[in-house]
Parts: sequence; structure tokens; C-alpha cells
Amino acid sequence: MNRIGWVLFVARRYRRERRSGKASAAGFLSTAGIALGVITLVVVIGVMNGFQLGFIEDILEIRSFDLQVSSLDMDTALRAADSARTLSSVRAALPFLETQTLVQGRFSEFEAVVLRGLPSDTGELDPGLVSQLSLDRGEFDLAGGLVLGGELARALGVRIGDTVTLAALTGDGFAGLVPASRELPVTGTFTSGFYEYDRGLAFTSLDRIQEFASVNDRPALGIKLRNRYRIDTALAALNVEFSSLPGFRNGDAEIVSWRESNRAFFGALRMEKLMMSLLIGVMFLVTAGNIYHSLRRGVQEKRSAIAVLRALGGGQREIQLVFVLEGGLMGLTGTFWGLSLGLLLVNHINSLFSFLELLSGWTAAFLNTLFGVQSLGGLAITPAAFYLSEVPVRILPMEIFLIAFFAISVSLLSAWGASRDVSGMNPSTILRYE
Repeated sequence: MNRIGWVLFVARRYRRERRSGKASAAGFLSTAGIALGVITLVVVIGVMNGFQLGFIEDILEIRSFDLQVSSLDMDTALRAADSARTLSSVRAALPFLETQTLVQGRFSEFEAVVLRGLPSDTGELDPGLVSQLSLDRGEFDLAGGLVLGGELARALGVRIGDTVTLAALTGDGFAGLVPASRELPVTGTFTSGFYEYDRGLAFTSLDRIQEFASVNDRPALGIKLRNRYRIDTALAALNVEFSSLPGFRNGDAEIVSWRESNRAFFGALRMEKLMMSLLIGVMFLVTAGNIYHSLRRGVQEKRSAIAVLRALGGGQREIQLVFVLEGGLMGLTGTFWGLSLGLLLVNHINSLFSFLELLSGWTAAFLNTLFGVQSLGGLAITPAAFYLSEVPVRILPMEIFLIAFFAISVSLLSAWGASRDVSGMNPSTILRYE
């Protein structure tokens, strides 16, 4: 029998004895601890990814773009957009003009709004924008009027076809500011899921927004890339393409990437996810300690057997490997069940919340009927409470791999640490006195 076969044979026998002995409870708790840690990490990270990537996509698809070119005049912005669309790395290029104004419904007060002007054919130039906005009523018709956020439309008390009044101060310089107002029909409303946009953002055509823009409001160009993580390659191609345009020759125009324009927000999201993962990872350290002490106790209980194996020619490394395999099997088993149950739970988390909401409602009704308790409300995942209709979930395969790798590695390291006690054993002394 070769050395590997011998190690596997001994490990199998040792595993069978542990399952039928007192150590089975410690082994089960260690495996359950790994499984529980994996389940928690998979569910928490899956939900965090759903929220964070949803926010990031809303920001980049609706307002921020992957690249923004600022300090342009309208003619240069239009020409730059046409040039950018010829590049294979560019998914969409939209000239835009943005200003802050006031909007009023027929029976409402004035509401502050960020008004963005886009080309009238934006639906064809950038289908991703219209898709991310999630129009719930009307059409994305910029030439015909305004497209409002759903929450803003609700605050104004308007529906499709109703007229709203836009008011702004226009003119050159503070002394030359004059009030301007215009009535425009509402052609569509959207619900992106990002409250800031749904409550304070409106779209109209580029031609119309110039009536409300001040001298400080400059046109810009928004560019979306097919791969937003390959910014350097896209920037090099765009700089060559734009080199002959006014504003680029004298260095007035500036290209800013999404990483720079949203650095603080995206950095906060990354730190939040990292800290949450580290906090949950403490659970693995507790389980690692359990595996370490369980196997170390096993090493001490098997002193005589280890001494016999050493006397028969078994090497120290081979005997250590027996205990490492035991710890690795605990980690592998716990990781398998943790991933299976975690993925099952996170993919059905909205069904679980629906069940908990129903159960909570039944409990509240029962207590109200039996004891007259009316303060206990049911659990509800509703737009009114959390501004979401369901819990978003996003599973990234690389993160699942890292969770599994970390869980198994912690188990193996703990088992290796416990197996080092074998090196301090003297077979002749143990056999003489035990």
C-alpha cells in the first residue's frame, strides 16, 4: 500500500470512530458552524450586491454616465457625440444640458427639480437609459413635453396629459437675471427605484431646456461604454477622436470617468461591504477555534495509536495529514451545505419575506382578537415602508468562490495547527508508559 493509500485508510478509520464516539458532537457543531457562516455570508452579500449594484446602475445609466465631457458649447457637444458613436467601445453618447428649476402642478406648490435636456431621439440613441428609468405611465417623449419622476408627479398631483408650469431665472449675470416660465404637458412618468431621481428629476428636449438655462449652465457629453472597467482604452481612443474638435485643441474640455465623479459614494459602498464581510467572517474564526480544539483533543486521545503508527514506520507528516484531512472534510461538508442552503435561501428571499409578512399579520390579528393588542404591526416589504417592492438580489460567482475558498482554508489551517501536536510526541516514551 502506497503512502497516500495508507493515509486515506487511516483517515477513514479515524473518521468512523469519531462519528460513533463522543467527538461526534464537536465535529457536528464545527461543520454546522462553517455551514451557518457560509449561509450568512451568501445571503448578506447577495442582498448587499442587489442594493449596491442597483444604485450604481441607476446612477451610471440615468445621470452620471461612464464618462462625462464638460466645458463644451452645444455645437461641439453634438459633433463630439457623433464622433464618439463611431467607436466600437462606445455603447451610447448623449449631449445634455442640466439646470435647476421649479415646477408647479395646477393645484400644488412649487417643487425644486433638476431638469435635464436630452436629444429628442434619446430612446433610440440610448435604450439602456429608458430601460433603467422603468417608465410606468406614458412614453419617453421629450419633444412633446416633460418626463417626470413618479414621486415628483405624485407630489405635483399630475397625470399623463396634465400641464405643469416651469419657472426659472435666466439671463447673463446676476444683474441681468429675469424670470421665465412656461407650461408643458407631462408625457411620461418613471419609477427607477432610486428615490432621489424619482422625486427630483425631470427630462425634456435639448431645444426646450435652453429657454431655462442660465449662462453658467454649459452643455456636456455623456458617454456609456460597453465595458466600463476598461476606461483607459476608451479614453485613449476618445482623445484621438476628439483631438480636432474645438475645446479639445486648447485643453478647455475635460473628460471625467465614473470612478472620479462618484468616488466618495462608491468608496462608501465598498467600505460598507468590506466591513460587513469582516464582521460576519468572525463567525468563521469562532468555528476555526472549535475545529482546532476538537482535533487537538483527538490528537491527545489517540496518543497510543499515533505512537504505534510511528513505530510501524508511519511518518510524522503522514499522521499529521490524517488530522488535516479530517478538518478539511469538516470544512468541505459545511461549505457544501452552506452554499446549497444559502443560494436556495437568497434566491427565494422574497418568498420568505412574503411568508413572514403573512405570518406576522396572522399573529397580530390573533393577539388583537385575543388580548386587544393593536400596537403590533405586521412585517411588510412595501414601497410605502422601504421604497422597494421586493428585496433585490445579485449573485456574483467570483464572490461565491471566495466564500467557499475562505471557509475551506480556515478549516484546513485550523486542522493543520491542531495536527502539529504530533511532532512533539515521542513514540518510545508513549509506548513505555501507556
